[in-house]
Amino acid sequence: MDITMTPKCEYYPICPFFTDSLVSGMPSTAKLLKEKYCCDGYSKCARYQVMVEAGEQYIEDSLFPNHEEKAQAIIARVKSEKGS
Repeated sequence: MDITMTPKCEYYPICPFFTDSLVSGMPSTAKLLKEKYCCDGYSKCARYQVMVEAGEQYIEDSLFPNHEEKAQAIIARVKSEKGS
């Protein structure tokens, strides 16, 4: 992790996106997304939204912080399945 980045998201220690296990092949893109979502606007992060609204088990490895439409679809599906 870049020392200049200060994550504000409470889930960053367990997030595979933040810990680089999902983005090891694209460091520039990962850095920009981390700065935007992990350090500043974490409430807009697709992974964070799914975690809060549906649960950690519904976060797909292919879900990036900027995949808001995909996150909303996952949340809607889970809520529908749970009947809420």
